[in-house]
Amino acid sequence: MMLHIARLFVAGLLSLSFTPVLADAGDRLDGYLAGLDTVASRFEQRLFDESRKLLERARGTVLIDRPGRFRFDYADPPQLIVGDGARVWIYDPELAQVTVLDLDAALGSTPAVLLTSGRPVAEGFRVEALEAGANVDAFALEPKAEDASFTSIRLAFAGGELRRMELLDQFGQTTLLTFHDIQRQPEIPPAAFTFTPPAGVDVVEAGE
Repeated sequence: MMLHIARLFVAGLLSLSFTPVLADAGDRLDGYLAGLDTVASRFEQRLFDESRKLLERARGTVLIDRPGRFRFDYADPPQLIVGDGARVWIYDPELAQVTVLDLDAALGSTPAVLLTSGRPVAEGFRVEALEAGANVDAFALEPKAEDASFTSIRLAFAGGELRRMELLDQFGQTTLLTFHDIQRQPEIPPAAFTFTPPAGVDVVEAGE
């Protein structure tokens, strides 16, 4: 589980049928994401293999304060990913290990950059609007970076809120994130985006 979670940072829309729509897709998507300056939400994450067999499932909560600050708390097994504006801290309590990454290097053109950076989506992705049904706006994204660890992303918005995020990686596996109980512009204390490694854990600096 930890390796796959970390891959989202360093590296379904399964029931919806999509048709491409010609529009200013990048601008439209930026408009949706612009309203996500601070967000609090519950989420469910599921990992499927190339035949759509469920491999992993996790739940948790996410806090976002764009740009650059975020906190993903996973439960069962517990995992924690914190972006403090300069670095990303990935803590695995079961392994008693913390991995530390430079924020810009960690995000790059990964899916996480869409939710946390505040930069125009078109800088790192080719964007296509999709027709997904009544009251749903959807987008397909393809990373411009040749070394990206995933091949496509699909986002679905309902009622102006991000509801689903689907990631297809180079191994044919699909990660599906669904968001629930979304709060826009909540007051989030700065301490939520700071992390101090617990005493006795191994701290690994990426690149060392």
